[in-house]
Amino acid sequence: MIKEIDGEPITSKNVAQFINEGKISNLTQIMWVDMIKYMPDYVEMSFSYNDDCTIFQQIIDEITDNKVKVRVIDAMELNCRMYGKRLFKYNNQMENIMSFLAELKGYVADYDLYNIEAVKRLEMPQLAAKATDKQPLPLPKELDNHTFKAILKKAIKAGFVKETVEGYKWSGQKNELAVFADEVSKKLKLSNRENSNGTKQTSWKPFESLFNVSNLRAAYNDIQKTGVPPKREKDIMQIVNG
Repeated sequence: MIKEIDGEPITSKNVAQFINEGKISNLTQIMWVDMIKYMPDYVEMSFSYNDDCTIFQQIIDEITDNKVKVRVIDAMELNCRMYGKRLFKYNNQMENIMSFLAELKGYVADYDLYNIEAVKRLEMPQLAAKATDKQPLPLPKELDNHTFKAILKKAIKAGFVKETVEGYKWSGQKNELAVFADEVSKKLKLSNRENSNGTKQTSWKPFESLFNVSNLRAAYNDIQKTGVPPKREKDIMQIVNG
């Protein structure tokens, strides 16, 4: 709880000054109702809800920027609402203060333009546009082509792959990813090297890089040793070759 700033006791005037100077910026984090009770100018009053209102108005009057005034009123109102819920016996007092703050809004120029609900209405179309215009996640150069992008899209739809803020994540088993990588590598002809049996070798690195995993070769070798394919192998084949 704020009791002093820069070594100075808080008063309605210097709280407003600190807000004007940007020394207080997290307005919704301030316990306004508790804070004002430590102000010397409040202590000299008679401790009624009218005194809270007087202090609140003195703070608002000293703030120079109308946009900031609106933010402070909204923050005070939010704190009063939470305070009333926390201490039920003060509900009537908080309701009176909130009624005062609601009336105070009418005296602040452009309150309807700058209040939190107006800001939300302005931001929603911008957020929606950002969501629509989000950039695709990067792909390794070997996989950055139309054929793989089509395969990846089907893998996402089938639930094998998830898009996250960190990148693409494989949601299935590691042996399933090994089968996926082997089949895609063959389809895209990612390697010119041949195995001893004459089949093309698999290029594992692009898939390990894409999905941030390692040792896919070992996972594939385990399948070869046991002769037991992953349960969803057919689904993977359909995604890659269907």
